[in-house]
Amino acid sequence: MKRLVTSLRSWRLHKASAAPAVSPQNRQISADRREAFLQAFIVGMLLFLATLGAGYIVHERAKAALIEDLQERLGSVAALAASFTDGDVHEQLINPEQKGGELYNHVQLPYRKLLEVHRDLAYIYTVILKDGQAYFIIDTQVTKPGEKDDTAGIMEAYDDISPVMLKALKEQKMYVETVPYTDAWGTFLSAYAPIYNSKHEFLGIVGTDIRLVDYESRLKRVEDALYLVLFVGCVVSFFISLLVWIFKRRTLHLERKYSSIVSNVPVVFFNCDYDENWTMNILNPRVAVLTGYPAGDFIRNAKRVFTSIIHEEDKAKRLQAIAQQITVNPNYTVEYRIVCADKTIKWVHELGVILLD
Repeated sequence: MKRLVTSLRSWRLHKASAAPAVSPQNRQISADRREAFLQAFIVGMLLFLATLGAGYIVHERAKAALIEDLQERLGSVAALAASFTDGDVHEQLINPEQKGGELYNHVQLPYRKLLEVHRDLAYIYTVILKDGQAYFIIDTQVTKPGEKDDTAGIMEAYDDISPVMLKALKEQKMYVETVPYTDAWGTFLSAYAPIYNSKHEFLGIVGTDIRLVDYESRLKRVEDALYLVLFVGCVVSFFISLLVWIFKRRTLHLERKYSSIVSNVPVVFFNCDYDENWTMNILNPRVAVLTGYPAGDFIRNAKRVFTSIIHEEDKAKRLQAIAQQITVNPNYTVEYRIVCADKTIKWVHELGVILLD
């Protein structure tokens, strides 16, 4: 069935009735403001929470990627240092007096060059395990002018050994610390790689350290980016909430004006489907004054259909008159009788326009 939608039709009453009472204007304005503020607040909070959630996810992923990248680089430098280590010379370093000597400097030279390239690294050193005790052999630090050399001596016992370093020594494998570790020299994130002599006999491990302050400074840059995102998110959420508040207040104001007009004029406005029942979509409260039936009875045919109140003798005439007029243009006008709730009969004058849906 061809379906059309009526846009605006009205019944003009032959007798004007008193306008129904309306709420005080100031009370309605206050309610509108509360509703507009609530919607704006909800939109703003949803946007902020979405920004917060997205920012947190990005922050955690960036942080994990940074840590993973740092660990990978520490491991690569440790492996490179191990490959540069002359194990045959290294195992000859057994006395503290040898520190700074020719053999010591020979083994240490590649470590110094690595530290000069990787300036964020604090130390490169070697550790051996003897009778269950860890000992330093080589300890390398690039000191700044005026800075004291606090490197460990040859065969200096290392009592603050971390569980990961001990595991690397015992299992003779490469390991990277997953969290910073603190000893007498400070707090570091470290990596360890095994070193061997020319006979491929395990000697110990070479370690690379990055200070916690350098590690944290990198994390801080990631956190600063998160705070910037949150700040921008707050500003954007605020302005969007403000726009929602302004738009909603304006919309409610227009709706209130429209509702006031529709409720107070002695005319019934309605919008309906162009079907056999003229199914109502919108109907103003004035219909109750005219027919004795509340508007809710007719909306979507809740309790009765609109055509049920049209006088039986006028139903066919009305439809015929409308059909004839809309063949020329979508506007039409027709008069017919309706049967009210109290069984009284009233004449109504209907003006309307038919629009394609």
